[in-house]
Amino acid sequence: MYPEKEIIIFHVESALHAGAGASIGHIDNPVQRETSTGNPVVQASGVKGALREFYEDNSDVEKKMIDPVFGKEKGERDEKDGAGAVAFGEAKLLFFPVRSLAGIFAYITCPSIIARFQRDLRAANKDMLMVSDGKRVGKIWRPGVSTNRYLSHTNSIVKISSNGLLILEELSFEQQNTDNPDQCLESLSDALFPGTLEYIPFKSDFPKRVVILNDT
Repeated sequence: MYPEKEIIIFHVESALHAGAGASIGHIDNPVQRETSTGNPVVQASGVKGALREFYEDNSDVEKKMIDPVFGKEKGERDEKDGAGAVAFGEAKLLFFPVRSLAGIFAYITCPSIIARFQRDLRAANKDMLMVSDGKRVGKIWRPGVSTNRYLSHTNSIVKISSNGLLILEELSFEQQNTDNPDQCLESLSDALFPGTLEYIPFKSDFPKRVVILNDT
């Protein structure tokens, strides 16, 4: 059992391909996917390897500090060596950028992914999302979104303002007004981006680009 838990947020700024290592049908190099949802995922071993390589390439980090954290590489271990002090989980999809007719691009997600992220926050003893009058509540917030409809921030910049229509790639969606996700999206932005000066534009812009679609 690991006494401390932490959530790492990855912002992918260039193409990422975590290959599954085996072809499927006509697909030569498929990506890793979750068995239960089919969503893209980066397996824990890939996350661990990428972080280890990052710190090995960082001249400020001594080699003797890396092995205790990540464990020794294959070929360097003996029977006395145990696992590293840190265990890694999968890198799961939270938002995905998609071209939008208005606003150039939008970040899409769905209720099941938002709910899972909240469960991960709770498991790591982190603050839950704000979903009620600026208060953090202990229950999981999972908005209901009908097929071919979407939820967005009140000040969304990716919907067509005249009629509220959302066009992503070649698909169109109508706005649904059953839930107001403003506080949830704003608290998500606070959770995802540091509070430093260079991230201020991202923190303010992000909630306005998020679109919540139906799980299917």
